[in-house]
Amino acid sequence: MEVQGDEATIERVLTVNQPDGEFLDRGTTRAVLETDGWKLVMSDEAYEFYEGPA
Repeated sequence: MEVQGDEATIERVLTVNQPDGEFLDRGTTRAVLETDGWKLVMSDEAYEFYEGPA
């Protein structure tokens, strides 16, 4: 994790289980510091994956 002021980037590896097997999803997650603590910021790509295209 790298922190610069009120923003941080986190290198992550997720294990994803699918019906056709397991795979690793590597990426970077961004976080911002707000008054009540750190909040993760969902990327546009992740949002579309979970919610579908806008």
